[in-house]
Amino acid sequence: MTLPNERTRAVVELAKEVKALAPYLHGRSETVRVPRETLRRLHSWLRHYPMPSELTMTAESAPHLWAPSERA
Repeated sequence: MTLPNERTRAVVELAKEVKALAPYLHGRSETVRVPRETLRRLHSWLRHYPMPSELTMTAESAPHLWAPSERA
């Protein structure tokens, strides 16, 4: 089982990594070996992903699940 701070950090870091793939989604580089359709789906899922400020608000209500985000 992960701790609240580990869970929060994983969510924030994954969103950061997916956002870092955005240049490859728009054809600015051909060096990534991930199909563009996969990149499009990953990027579209981010709109459903919690923002750091939302994680911090949730941490106030459920501290046993989430920790305040350092990026909020």
